[in-house]
Amino acid sequence: MASKISELWRQTVGTEAAAAACMSHHRSLTFLFLSALVSTAACGDGDPASTPDAGIVAPTPVELRGQFDVQSRYTLAAPPAEVGGMLSALGDATDGSDDPSRYLVDLVISRLPEGEVKSLAQFLAPSIAAYVQAKLDMIAPRFAPGVRALAAGLAHLTTEFGTREELEIDAQGGVRRTLTALDVEGRVVDIARVTGTAHATLEDTTAGASPEHRVVVSEHALRLDYSQLLRLGFDRAVIPSVVPDAIDLGGALATLVDCEQLGAVLEAHLGLGSSALFAHACTLGLSVAAAEVDARMPRGITLTLSLHGAARGVDTDRDGQLDTLQTGAWDGAGARGTFVGSLR
Repeated sequence: MASKISELWRQTVGTEAAAAACMSHHRSLTFLFLSALVSTAACGDGDPASTPDAGIVAPTPVELRGQFDVQSRYTLAAPPAEVGGMLSALGDATDGSDDPSRYLVDLVISRLPEGEVKSLAQFLAPSIAAYVQAKLDMIAPRFAPGVRALAAGLAHLTTEFGTREELEIDAQGGVRRTLTALDVEGRVVDIARVTGTAHATLEDTTAGASPEHRVVVSEHALRLDYSQLLRLGFDRAVIPSVVPDAIDLGGALATLVDCEQLGAVLEAHLGLGSSALFAHACTLGLSVAAAEVDARMPRGITLTLSLHGAARGVDTDRDGQLDTLQTGAWDGAGARGTFVGSLR
């Protein structure tokens, strides 16, 4: 009996060992199969992230064409010599040690009719000027700073000004550049249209997904009516910036001086003549002064700007067409400038 039990035990143990061995072998085969499957997947399709150029979208080629609204600003190396007389005529009102009172007194005296009043006023002119100077805050408190501001604005205009322009670039790179308006410190004044032609090229300065585009415009000439530029710029931009309601120099000077008050002061000091007489002479004198400045405005002067330029072109929406021109620069003999532009 004991021997049968022992035999049965050996058979049972042997069967379980065999089963365990079989199970172990099965697990080994399963592991090898899974390993091979993973290895095949890894080698077959590859990792998209490691694939060269994966996720990189080639940029849309940019064409150099379009119509742009452009704003330019220019600085001349020096103004034409003809502007000197105009500036000195305006500066006469404030350049003397006893100005502007002596200037105003002389202005009034010059327009008085010949006679006793005029003779006496001429003789007493220095003392009259000193008396008027003491009353200046009542007569013309803004005259001196106003005239200086007008002179400074005109002098600035002779060498620095802005323009509004249309810049057309065709598919072959042909450029048509048209100046349409003058821009003086943000005040825009229409002028006679001036056109110049040139050629433009497009340079890609960097490679990759976001290349930099440089628009280069060849040298070309723009012939400006410089006399018109000064006249329109002074009357419609400089003068209104100093005296808002004035449309010309005569109106500006009349606003800056209270001629009726000056007439009353002169009558009180001289004891001769009437305030109306002096006030009328004041009004006439200011008109003559304005006319003298106008007479010295240069006429018939053509300013030729020979320029070449370049700007950074930006295709904002990546549709293959430049949308803006940024950080542009003009350069040439006797002039330089900056410009920006936007696609119409």
